[in-house]
Amino acid sequence: MFPVSLAGAMFSGDVCIEDAKWVAVPRTTSLAAQRCPKIRKTGRFRTARFVLPRGGMSDEPIDELTELVIGLAMRVHDALGPGLLESIYRDCLVLELVANGLEVEVEVRVPVFYREQRIRDDLRLDIRVNGRLIIEVKAVERILPVHKAQVVTYLKLTGHPAALLLNFNAPSLRAGLSRLDHPEIYKRKQPARRGRH
Repeated sequence: MFPVSLAGAMFSGDVCIEDAKWVAVPRTTSLAAQRCPKIRKTGRFRTARFVLPRGGMSDEPIDELTELVIGLAMRVHDALGPGLLESIYRDCLVLELVANGLEVEVEVRVPVFYREQRIRDDLRLDIRVNGRLIIEVKAVERILPVHKAQVVTYLKLTGHPAALLLNFNAPSLRAGLSRLDHPEIYKRKQPARRGRH
């Protein structure tokens, strides 16, 4: 294990926070789960969970949380610009989220059931923030309807209230940004919006 600074460093392997310090755990380390209890090995993949103590953050309203995450994603896009791999944008965004005291889970596995039986392959969420906001990172020419449908399916399966679909390959992140609400929450918002007009 070795410390990783936030300034300009990328982690290789899994990273966790122990007593508010960065610790990198290479994937080949068999003691990773013992040294960093926030990492759990699930099948072929490890899920790294990044936690910094910050009181009340998980009670934050979802709209405020999405605004904060959008601002941090814009910071990453402004620094890197378009044209890189999704994994690079995801890792840089994770560093920004953790540096701002958010609880972050990477490659979260979501089980899929059909006829009350679990399907062998799980879905994987790119990033989950504070246990309730899904972030799907893309680096594509443009967002297609199937990308949005994928994220809505993630919302249905997890029950989370909202998700952000971020296309870092867009000239500006605003052009590549979509916020999606859980279908039930979206239905409740529609009458309220109609009443305002």
